[in-house]
Amino acid sequence: MSNHRVKFTEGDMKKFQAFFNTKEFAEALAIVWGCGSHLINAFTVRNINRSIVERFHYLVDQNSHVYCREQSDGKGGLYSQYICSLHYKHPFVLKIKDMGWTPIRHQNRVYPEGDFDHEIFISTYVKNHHNIGTSYCRSRGYTRARLRINGSLDIITNINNFLANKLNIGVKNIQTHHNKERTKYIQYTSKTEIPIILTYIKAYDSIEKFRAFKLGFKKMSR
Repeated sequence: MSNHRVKFTEGDMKKFQAFFNTKEFAEALAIVWGCGSHLINAFTVRNINRSIVERFHYLVDQNSHVYCREQSDGKGGLYSQYICSLHYKHPFVLKIKDMGWTPIRHQNRVYPEGDFDHEIFISTYVKNHHNIGTSYCRSRGYTRARLRINGSLDIITNINNFLANKLNIGVKNIQTHHNKERTKYIQYTSKTEIPIILTYIKAYDSIEKFRAFKLGFKKMSR
């Protein structure tokens, strides 16, 4: 990453200081809090969703172009990962470290500290780290929708409380992924609460998927 700029002018610094007070900064903050990683001489944003990485590239000035790299899936196959890089001394990188960012492999990542738009941060984080599907209860013959939001314990705790207060929905029990001890999630199954959350975070693809679900009791053939 030696081609990245290390020195920033006074004008650059003023521009970044102004950026740190914007909604766009809170959005970029949410992206790196879930997808950021630190290398020896660079900071990278990595994700299989190209649109997330391209959005970060658009929001934060003076970064690398977005490029694709094939990664092993650990099962003999490959998958595409999109990457955008910053120099490790980039003002944005220094700022997020002051706010408590740490590599996720070292410890559980805490919720950011400092002044920023919490609503934008949380809505962006949830949009990038949710999945929508269904679960089927065989004994009852009943299919229900299931919305999960994933993250570290501190982040999920803050999201859980924020959504309950903001959207007037129930506080959920925080659960642990069966194969990832550090990864927590909250789950929503209410047909009323799920569309409220998806609409709030503007997850339009997930809304369409939810609407296409065939929920309820399975009709028994005569």
